[in-house]
Amino acid sequence: MMKFRLVLGLVAFGAMTSAVQAQELVGQGPIIASYYNEEMSVPRGWSVSYGGTRDGMEIYSFIVDYETSTPFTRSLSADDQLKRIFCDGDILESWVRDGMRVAAGKVWFDEGNWNVVPPVKPISCG
Repeated sequence: MMKFRLVLGLVAFGAMTSAVQAQELVGQGPIIASYYNEEMSVPRGWSVSYGGTRDGMEIYSFIVDYETSTPFTRSLSADDQLKRIFCDGDILESWVRDGMRVAAGKVWFDEGNWNVVPPVKPISCG
């Protein structure tokens, strides 16, 4: 019985530690957006900006330039691009799995109109 309590205590401690670590990453959005724009292989005509925290969720906006993008890259999902950032690596993926909430919207200008798909729900990795 004592071993069970010890294991249960360690699991609970690990979960609390992970939640605290996830809170440390909150607010680092500009650095993450800069990394996407400068270091990652970005679809043609795409960039991302950090929109701040809303209701405990980190918000990113993907901007698609219709003059430089292709029909294929225009059709890509903002959520899929956000998953490329947060779910394809060890560190950021662990933050999302441990409680960090991130969501993406998409903005583009086409035929004289601004089109906006607002962030709806946080992504999940896995």
